[in-house]
Amino acid sequence: MRVFADLEFSLLTNDAELISIGAISEDGACFYMEVATLPTNCSAFVHAEVLPHLSRKDCAITVQEIEFEFAAWLSQWVETKIVVDSEWDCFVLRKTFSLENSFQPGVLRLKLRSGGWLDAEMTLDDAFEVFCFEAYLTAKRSIESAQGFRKHHALDDAKALRAAVLAAEAA
Repeated sequence: MRVFADLEFSLLTNDAELISIGAISEDGACFYMEVATLPTNCSAFVHAEVLPHLSRKDCAITVQEIEFEFAAWLSQWVETKIVVDSEWDCFVLRKTFSLENSFQPGVLRLKLRSGGWLDAEMTLDDAFEVFCFEAYLTAKRSIESAQGFRKHHALDDAKALRAAVLAAEAA
């Protein structure tokens, strides 16, 4: 199962810290969580464009709990491929959950609450290169212009990525 994911994080440097993670599977199942304690190193852009869209309700938990919850959610499928659209998403996922400083896609190892591990393949979206670029952009813009869409909200951005990839593949 492909899972389309997006992250919001504090800044575009190696000191980036997770703020929120959103994901949606090919079949429409959704996951969204925010860190309970926001990073103190947020950029001005993040203060203006990301933080105002956070829910800050039932979905705000510790980073370790987010890892457990995300791994549990992903484990409902036998084989999972996490699709992201930015090397920065790869970096923050790896730094946060695997303690690796790498921008490279590949296997992401997540700790399960039981103490075991879940390995999920992580890939950068290339549908806009491999399939129809115009269909990709049209679908992404359509989702982003929909009423209620929150740009720089991890779940909404993941939904836009999913729609764009699926439209490009169908073209």
